[in-house]
Amino acid sequence: MGEPKMKLRLAITAALLLAASLAHAQYVWKDNKGIRHYSDRAPPPDVPTKDIIQAPNLSALDLQLPDAPAQPQAQAAAKAQPAPKGPPTLAEREMDFRKRQEERAEQEKKDALEAQNAKARQEQCDAARAAKQQYDSGARLGKVNAFGEREFMNDIERAKNAVRAAEIVAGCR
Repeated sequence: MGEPKMKLRLAITAALLLAASLAHAQYVWKDNKGIRHYSDRAPPPDVPTKDIIQAPNLSALDLQLPDAPAQPQAQAAAKAQPAPKGPPTLAEREMDFRKRQEERAEQEKKDALEAQNAKARQEQCDAARAAKQQYDSGARLGKVNAFGEREFMNDIERAKNAVRAAEIVAGCR
């Protein structure tokens, strides 16, 4: 009974060790002094591609080995095809989020300003309609002059004001 359990544990341990070794990405590159570096992180961006000896998921077109002659056709094909872009990084996603947030805030400001302008236009139209009704009613209308005295409008002033009010009402929807 103990022997099958031992074999099962051994098999599971071997599978886990094999999976763990496959999970670690290994990079090998030479720096400008010729020293080899081994890491699970990508080399710095200033390391030329020809100095990268080993990298996970690195295609043959991207990797130019020192003992293999350079092929101009392969290089031209590699330059012609854009490199596939991976998922966006956290910084890119944060930048996109902030951009959308700013655009939304600008749109809300614009909508609020439009609503305020529409309300002001509506109030102006309502006032012009009321004034037009007064001018069309035929009743005597008074006004206050510069000295604070009340005067009545004559027919010419009334007609001018009625035409102006009619123009404003015509411009209203």
